[in-house]
Amino acid sequence: MNKAWKRWILRLLILIVIIMLSFVAYFYFALSGNPFVMWQQQRAVVKIYEDRYQEPFDVTDSNYDYKRGEYTFEIAPKSNPEYEFRTTLYEASQIDLYAKLRTITYLREEVILALGSDYSDFEYTFNVFEDYRSTSLMETDMMKRLSQNMYSISFSFDLESIDEEELNLIFMDIHTKIEETLDVPMGEMTLRFGAYDGTDYHHFEISLD
Repeated sequence: MNKAWKRWILRLLILIVIIMLSFVAYFYFALSGNPFVMWQQQRAVVKIYEDRYQEPFDVTDSNYDYKRGEYTFEIAPKSNPEYEFRTTLYEASQIDLYAKLRTITYLREEVILALGSDYSDFEYTFNVFEDYRSTSLMETDMMKRLSQNMYSISFSFDLESIDEEELNLIFMDIHTKIEETLDVPMGEMTLRFGAYDGTDYHHFEISLD
């Protein structure tokens, strides 16, 4: 084999290696994202919250959603590391998720305080939601946020047997207790109750004044 053939084979092998590496890089970036872009967006998200609250924030995790082509970051303020939340660069400019988390946590604690152990005999769960159609999604002050946005608290009861009239009395009692405990200005608050007694599903909804 002469030198010309050797050079040709070497060039072919190099070309094959380059093509294979290109495919590997393409699929890596497609599934894992671009590390440099992730780093840029991570810095941008942290800067948004640090400028907004004038305190340092830490990134605890970073991920890439290849289906949506989007980078997500789990961050928390150094002063309150338990308030960890997940956001994207786009969300950081549309909704203050740190303020949302603090507000929802406050409402959960108020509900627990209002009910105490009165319904410990019942099997139930509840969740607090902030309506995405609210007008003050960027408000950082928790009390102002509460007074300007829309919220709902959804209760789910799993009961063996109970009549609908008794259910209504329970729901009205919960409504009264929460209304008496939440003595702060509220933009809009809706309580939703659902109960399954093994046969039928009962639904009840009422707004706080």
